[in-house]
Amino acid sequence: MKRIGITAVAIVLVAAVLVSAGWNEVPDDLYSTVFISDWQGTRETMVAFSDWSLEFILALLDETDRANTEAMYEMVDVICENKWGDGFRAIYVYVSPMTGHEGDTYFWPTNIVFGQDNRAWEISYEDCIAGFTDSFSGRVYGIMDGFIVLPEQLDTTREFTIWYDDQKTTLGPIY
Repeated sequence: MKRIGITAVAIVLVAAVLVSAGWNEVPDDLYSTVFISDWQGTRETMVAFSDWSLEFILALLDETDRANTEAMYEMVDVICENKWGDGFRAIYVYVSPMTGHEGDTYFWPTNIVFGQDNRAWEISYEDCIAGFTDSFSGRVYGIMDGFIVLPEQLDTTREFTIWYDDQKTTLGPIY
């Protein structure tokens, strides 16, 4: 039952954010992408990383959407707190196949590595929660999403690097 609840809340929340502002309106330091390619180098799947904070989400919405979104965010936040405890810091990860390439690639959140100041942190499945879709790993037939808790040692007030396999991007600062 908890899974159905978070799925419904999350789908509405993500839809509200994407429809209201779209990814193009997200500040560059709060959103970044990498592409998963096939063995021939064809870009087949987009992986987007963004800040997961109420301030970030509310900044994208107009006044009329903010009250409902704040309530939905709080519900999702409670589920994350139940898993990771108070004071967790997570990012939202959105995975989407390119048109015509559904099922051609795989996504594994454990292939993500965070880096900063010549240090690197790998993650495990304990660091991940599936978001608003049914899965957060495996063959990418459609949209997947989830949350990844950031390593405590990572200073999110400064830019940091995210690797997915041999692709890398930067994110931050996020507060």
